[in-house]
Amino acid sequence: MDIRILDAGAGTGLVGKVLYDLGYRNIDALDISQKMLDEAQKMNIYKKTFCAALGEDAIPGIDDDQYDAVICVGSLTIGHVKPNALDEFVRIVKPGGIIGFTLRKDVYNESFNRDIYRETANLGYRAKMEQMVKEKKWKLVQCDEIDYHISMDEMRAKCYSLMYQVL
Repeated sequence: MDIRILDAGAGTGLVGKVLYDLGYRNIDALDISQKMLDEAQKMNIYKKTFCAALGEDAIPGIDDDQYDAVICVGSLTIGHVKPNALDEFVRIVKPGGIIGFTLRKDVYNESFNRDIYRETANLGYRAKMEQMVKEKKWKLVQCDEIDYHISMDEMRAKCYSLMYQVL
C-alpha cells in the first residue's frame, strides 16, 4: 500500500514490522535513540529514519503535511513523550489523515501512583486531546480499551487505542 506512515517512537521496529507484514511499504521511523533506530533498520522495512525527540519543536527533516498516518505505540506515557507532541503529529499529517496511538489506562485517567511520579503528576493527555477537538485540529474516530501488559495490575494492563482524523 502506498500511503506514507510515520512510526513515531519506533524503537527496534516491532510496530513497523507488523505494518510491513500487513502490506504497507512506505513507512518511516522516528525515535530518540539512534541505537534503537540502528536495530530497526536491520529489518529493512523503513524508507527513512529520523533520530529526534517528540515534543513541541518541529522534527528536523519532516515538513508539514508529509504523512497520511502516524502511529505511536507505547511512547505517550509517564516520563516519555509529553502531550505537546500531539500538535507535532497534526502538523506532519495531511488533512484527512489518521493519527493512531496508545495511552495506558492509568495515564489517560491520571490515576497512576503520584508518589512515584511526583514531577509529572498532571500529565494532561486527555485535556490536550479534548482541547485539540475543540480547536478543530482533529476529531476522534475510534477509542478502544485493549490489553497492553498481561503481567501488570488492571490500570497498567489496559490501554486505550485511539485514532484521530486530522481536520
